[in-house]
Amino acid sequence: LEQQAIFSYSSLATAENLLKNALATDPGFVDAKLALARNYQMKFNTGKIDQSTAWRAMEPLLNQAQEERPGDPLARALKLSFEIMNLTAGTEADSREANLNELLSLLPKIPSDTWVRQRVATSLRWFDAFEESLRVTEAGLELDPLSAGLYSNQGQVYIQLERYEEAEAAFMRAIELEPDNPNFYSDMAKLAQETGRLALALDWNRKAIERDPQDHELVAQLAEALFRLGLTEEGSRWASRCYALAPQTAVCRKLQLEESKARKDPAKLLELATAMLADDVEERRWAYVSAMRTYTELMMEQG
Repeated sequence: LEQQAIFSYSSLATAENLLKNALATDPGFVDAKLALARNYQMKFNTGKIDQSTAWRAMEPLLNQAQEERPGDPLARALKLSFEIMNLTAGTEADSREANLNELLSLLPKIPSDTWVRQRVATSLRWFDAFEESLRVTEAGLELDPLSAGLYSNQGQVYIQLERYEEAEAAFMRAIELEPDNPNFYSDMAKLAQETGRLALALDWNRKAIERDPQDHELVAQLAEALFRLGLTEEGSRWASRCYALAPQTAVCRKLQLEESKARKDPAKLLELATAMLADDVEERRWAYVSAMRTYTELMMEQG
């Protein structure tokens, strides 16, 4: 659970191995099955695996947990939280609100599971229910004042409410509690960008990468920012790392688009966008949308 809380590529892999070792010793250890299901969801959220892979791994574990411990609220909550975040897992858009209400009713039954609470708070932000998201987060912090993830969500809400000083305090508290978690450094980068401090945003992105050097999405985020600032060669140096780590992922293919735009190479841009659409690339970090937009713009320019 300690490794899971770090929430990096390498720590989630370590957590998975530890949980599987526990289940090899005791196949009926329901809490380990639920923790492993959560781990797959976290691997998807950080970009380590895709959505369908995560669900195929999670579903049988959740079914086993419900069979062995009928009515288990955490098993139900993990299923609902995944469905809310990912429409193709079996939930239509108009069902999200009903699932969210059910999740809210489950929170008092699983007070120690801050991961599900974070998912609920994040979903509330998607509904623009910022004050409700803040209420859910602060209720969780009363139960677990050392939850760095809840401080992170608190900061995200403060950004939406343009309460930037409070957002910074929340993110820094998260970093203080979990200095090895790369996501909180990314939070600070987002805040710095939101408040117009671009150099500082790049520096926070770099710090996130130092905490999780295998995460190609963090590298892509920094490279893309450099491309958009016109710092093409610097961006290419970081981009080469993404291409080496995970060349066929949607995020790295989207980064190739950004590099071709920065280099003003329309022929390469058309080739890349066409291939992404033909492959029906995953909609991860707006990769498919970027390919569609790029292709459309190029066709309009050609009349």
